[in-house]
Amino acid sequence: MLFYAAEIMSTINKHSKYYSIYRDSERKQQIVGEFRWSEFVQNRDKAIRRLNDIFLKHLENPKIEFIKSKGFIIPSAENSKTSIVKTSDGRTFEADNILISTGSSPILPDKKSMSSDDFFWRIKEKPKKMVFVGAGYIGVELSSAVNELGIEVHLIIRKEKVLSNFDELCAEEVTKSIENSGIHLHKNTSIDNHEDRKVTLKDGTVIDGVDHVVWAIGRKPNLECLRDHYLYEEIKKIGKIEIKKNFNCPQIGENVFALGDVVGKTMLTPYAIKCGRKLADKLFQDNDKEFEFEEPKFIPTVIFSHPPCGTVGFTEKEAKKNFGDIIVKTQKFDGLFYNVPKAANIPNKDISGCAIKVIYEKESERIVGLHLVGNFSSEALQGFALAMTAGVKYKDFKNCLAIHPTA
Repeated sequence: MLFYAAEIMSTINKHSKYYSIYRDSERKQQIVGEFRWSEFVQNRDKAIRRLNDIFLKHLENPKIEFIKSKGFIIPSAENSKTSIVKTSDGRTFEADNILISTGSSPILPDKKSMSSDDFFWRIKEKPKKMVFVGAGYIGVELSSAVNELGIEVHLIIRKEKVLSNFDELCAEEVTKSIENSGIHLHKNTSIDNHEDRKVTLKDGTVIDGVDHVVWAIGRKPNLECLRDHYLYEEIKKIGKIEIKKNFNCPQIGENVFALGDVVGKTMLTPYAIKCGRKLADKLFQDNDKEFEFEEPKFIPTVIFSHPPCGTVGFTEKEAKKNFGDIIVKTQKFDGLFYNVPKAANIPNKDISGCAIKVIYEKESERIVGLHLVGNFSSEALQGFALAMTAGVKYKDFKNCLAIHPTA
């Protein structure tokens, strides 16, 4: 929702005049968007409540007992190989199958600041200046969106580029777009001190008048449900729940399963949903506890920067390591959206270019990695992910008839 608000603001403020769209018939007043933060927050919260209500209705099933309480896993007194659930109000439940899916929480090293989760619930009025810490998904997404909404943004990263764990194309292009957007990008540094509204970086930079500091440096599995289990401290040191290929965690109990962020692997909602469906099918449809989950061949994901970045499969470095002989095709261009603005002399910094990298095995031509940066790449990626899962080859791309006019 925040991404779409930022996209609309960007189009209105940066591009409307280059399409000869003005507020008045005499072309004297350019259209300028004014973002009303508090109003947006109210409408966003209504939309989220509507989604929550949809899921809650699924629980209004006579076969489901919905318990509003915290749950804790403890060893069974009757069978040392199994566990039971104790609730915070003192009740206990035994079950043939217990699933731990408690998710994760953002890492927050500075208690004077706020986490990326807090960002969505604590800020009710539009800030003037914000500092974001983190070069991954959330740091890039939030800082990019807030910047487009007319707020002064400082993004602090420890390395030279954002998205360092992604393909070099993504890291390079998104970093460039951030720098062109007006965000103050502080590279190769971190926060040294944060007092009141003043932030001092380790390179000596001082940022005054800061309304909010938001940390987005990763997430950690929620393990509190195991606090009363004798293995809690051991699992806490590991930092996640270790599972077998059927999601079972026999160290906690033969009847206990875990999936999602709490196992510390592929922290993506669609991945957790896929795992959950597979586990439910195997336990309650096939009556098979000894199955092995087949990992998806390729996992697509999108970073909702401005413009967005989509990626599926191996990075170029990973592909070289895993497949040896590979061929990499890279293309960079400006989308059709900018044809008219370029004729109207739009500044280069306001042009969000497109870039695509295709990686395929040399011998078989099977595509093993694809990375996109540009407008609507978030939507386009799903089709590529489907094709790659089906084993598409580079020659299939060449034989595919293009849609005109598209970029």
